[in-house]
Amino acid sequence: MNRMTLWATHIDTEARTGLRMTNQPYTAMRESVALTRAVADLARQWDRLMPTYLAPRLVDGADTWHRKADHLLGWVRLVHRLAAPCPYCDTLTLVRDDGDDKVRCTVCRRTWHEAEYRHFVRMLLEENTP
Repeated sequence: MNRMTLWATHIDTEARTGLRMTNQPYTAMRESVALTRAVADLARQWDRLMPTYLAPRLVDGADTWHRKADHLLGWVRLVHRLAAPCPYCDTLTLVRDDGDDKVRCTVCRRTWHEAEYRHFVRMLLEENTP
């Protein structure tokens, strides 16, 4: 949260300087209030920021911090992508949610328990071993 707040307040200060606006005293605010205020101020200035060099940095940084915040809050599942191809559609689209015992293909939507998946992998290895 601290790093996110520092990023948002720094970008907002740069934007205010570039747009010749008065700076906000974010250091006097609680961290959560400073973050909320800086993001709201940046959103209000967006139409003026679009043609400046700050717009790409703002979009990239906001996207990065949004993903990090979602992950920290537990709103994003950890998904393991598996290296073996799907036994049915032969695509490299097998995934397993963290802590789940099922493997699924994101293309053909088939699902296997992990023991079945290990069996498929062993068959694949035996098939390709000289």
